[in-house]
Amino acid sequence: MAVRHLEPARLQGQAERGEVDLALISPDCVPPSLHSRPLFDDRYVLIGRRNHPAMQGEITPQRYLALEHVVVSLAGGDFSTAVDTVLAEQGWSRHVALSAASFLFVPDMVAQTDFVSLMPEKLMSAWRGRLTVRECPFPLRAFGVARAQSWPSRPALDTPDLGRADGRGGLGLRLGRAGPRKLSLWPCPAAGTAWSG
Repeated sequence: MAVRHLEPARLQGQAERGEVDLALISPDCVPPSLHSRPLFDDRYVLIGRRNHPAMQGEITPQRYLALEHVVVSLAGGDFSTAVDTVLAEQGWSRHVALSAASFLFVPDMVAQTDFVSLMPEKLMSAWRGRLTVRECPFPLRAFGVARAQSWPSRPALDTPDLGRADGRGGLGLRLGRAGPRKLSLWPCPAAGTAWSG
């Protein structure tokens, strides 16, 4: 099995050519030609470095907006996300200081700076104690992360199945075909991941 970083715009073509077998992806990012099924839900938490002074006490919307934020964009260049759309509906905007291509880069960046970021809670379980992790401030408390498994139709490929997330956020991977596999990981705009083969 191989794990690779993918671009959502290339996923459909890669699946059609047999380069991708399975994707763990935000349901709204699944190309129409691929099958999908819900896998798990998560929620965002706000992270900052340990003992970040602005992360102490109540985090009001005004305090949240004044912080310098890291966002995740697959291209690593977008400075607006779905969170910014929700904020704009309230007449608010935040200062996005940095755009990263993956959620996996963000905890290290935040741990060494005064930046903060909204991150999927399950991903942050390994970082508890090394970062300050807080509930999302209003109106973002209900803002969540959903993941689906997605795969192409191919006669030689049985339906892949990631199973369900276990209580610790882990996944059990079961693929129906023997032999070498490629597993491609990528975060989708709301943050996701994909497997290929």
